[in-house]
Amino acid sequence: MNIQEVQNKLPNGFQGSVLRKIIVKNRAYELKLYMDIDTGSEIKAGVLTVINLVYFILNDPETDILGTMEEGIRISDSGTLESMKEEVSVLGAHDEEAFRHYFYLPDFEEYIFVSGKNCKFEWEV
Repeated sequence: MNIQEVQNKLPNGFQGSVLRKIIVKNRAYELKLYMDIDTGSEIKAGVLTVINLVYFILNDPETDILGTMEEGIRISDSGTLESMKEEVSVLGAHDEEAFRHYFYLPDFEEYIFVSGKNCKFEWEV
């Protein structure tokens, strides 16, 4: 499964979600994004886990998004890199087996770029 497939199963995709926590496990090649997701009828907590992580990039590494994680960070847009309106070169060539996805953070006017070979999504209990 890829992030776009997860996004397509959510009523509003990741648009309007709030990113609460980011965990990168370098040795396990794993990324966990903890989010509050608007399902249309309620806000639910969920975890997107990227397995076999290829990269996780904040567009401008000088931006201190982690300092604002307590309040959460809004996501206003999300999709495949191929679907982006503007051209973005992330690490040049990419692994053909890996998906490439972006999340736009409007409060910072920045993108997060994620690439991996598999992912899963779970609602927090």
